Amino acid sequence: MRLAIGLAATLLTGALVGCGGSSGRSQFATPTVTVDWGARSKGVDGPTSALSFHFDLKDSVAGHTYSTWDGNRSTDPAAYSADYSGSATVRAGTYIFVGNFYAGTDQGGAAVGTVSAPVTVLINGSLRRPDGSPFDGIAFAPAIKSVVVNGQAVTVGNSTTLTATAYDANNQAIAVSPGSFTWATLTGSDVLSLTADGTATGIKVGMATVRAKTDGITSNSTSIDVTAPG
Repeated sequence: MRLAIGLAATLLTGALVGCGGSSGRSQFATPTVTVDWGARSKGVDGPTSALSFHFDLKDSVAGHTYSTWDGNRSTDPAAYSADYSGSATVRAGTYIFVGNFYAGTDQGGAAVGTVSAPVTVLINGSLRRPDGSPFDGIAFAPAIKSVVVNGQAVTVGNSTTLTATAYDANNQAIAVSPGSFTWATLTGSDVLSLTADGTATGIKVGMATVRAKTDGITSNSTSIDVTAPG
């Protein structure tokens, strides 16, 4: 059973206010999410039990939310597909797509599924992964093939929750149950404090390397830059 979410974008052109450029215009895209809802499971603690969702398209650095989606799945437990559009157009650029699935309707009840994946919106409205390859959507899949730690910065004296993305054999990002990743510091424990659930706290300026693991699959080591605040 598989719940696949494909992200697309509809290209729009709009006025860009307060930004440089000789034309004073830039291209915007309205993200649209196609959700292939799988047959709803009877269990209440797994992603396929979800009755509703909340999606955010966030700034990859500051975390500002530029577009959101909220919705409920059909009360019919059978599999079906539906499209959901974001609340606002966004400029071409790099974002973090964050999705949460809930056991109840209208984002009620426990969170039963989560996904966080970096995406780049191009000026033609298409979406790409950070390495330039096509972004092929997000899925609840039977097996995880790889884990990628999302590049993040931490400042001295502050804490942040690190994120990672699980991918299947088709390089689709996978929504997993909350708390699925286990984290560890490989080098730089004097620079970065990291808990097993991914809470990272900067100790001093420098570089640390970390890894994330889920379902027996471990990510490559990834560098985390710890910088001075401000």
